[in-house]
Amino acid sequence: RVEAWRGIYIHKNGLGRVAVLAAVVFLLLAKSEPRRRYLWWCGLILTVGLLIGSRSATALVVLIALSLFVPVIKLLRLRYDLAVPLLLMFVMVTGALTWFISANVEKLLEIMGRDVTLTGRTYLWEVVVYMASQRPWLGYGYGAFWVGWDGPSALVWQSISFPASHAHNSFLDLWLALGFIGIGLFALSYFSAFGRTLELMKKAGEYLALWPTIYLLFMLLYSVSESSILRQNSILWVVYVAVVLGVGQRNNSFDVRAKLGVSRVVPLHTDI
Repeated sequence: RVEAWRGIYIHKNGLGRVAVLAAVVFLLLAKSEPRRRYLWWCGLILTVGLLIGSRSATALVVLIALSLFVPVIKLLRLRYDLAVPLLLMFVMVTGALTWFISANVEKLLEIMGRDVTLTGRTYLWEVVVYMASQRPWLGYGYGAFWVGWDGPSALVWQSISFPASHAHNSFLDLWLALGFIGIGLFALSYFSAFGRTLELMKKAGEYLALWPTIYLLFMLLYSVSESSILRQNSILWVVYVAVVLGVGQRNNSFDVRAKLGVSRVVPLHTDI
């Protein structure tokens, strides 16, 4: 069996996660700056190679999902009489695809080298939900749950028979740490920021203006199977805070060219 790549990271999922993020950045740059597009396409090819070498199924699924979201985001710039029918069509196709996946989930997971427990995650989530329900509103405190055998995480370890360092789900970890109140505050900041990113995208009309929206979607997708919200020493959380603060500025002109030093930015409605 070929060993998965992990690079400088402790686990292969760390490499896969960063490879997805780099692939998105290179793709947006390639679509935005024709003069250097060959450089950006080379970077995209290399990062996709790293993703494949990491053998991270989560990273591959997230990259495919983000690739499907890009045309949907672009539809939001169309007139309502065009956008609404196309969005309804997308919803119907997505529903059919979801039904197909749910009907063949075991076969698809087998092809990806996974099982229905998602490498033991479902057992872990069941125990974590029980522990979180003991302190549903305020949680156990930030950084106070996963402290090994000396804290409440010991009960989880005894139940699942392996020392998990987190819940492998951002929302469950946030529930453990700060309870429903913490989840509510995060949801408020996330959806308000997401709404502002859509407004900025419509005003800017350039491919790089998709970055804040795509990154928020990236965080949401990765939060299902990994913990990335309020994580210490996490570049993902740092970038999330930067995106939220950036789109929250009152005088937000979003001059992509000035901020990134790009000489010529291709409009969002132009295909290259």
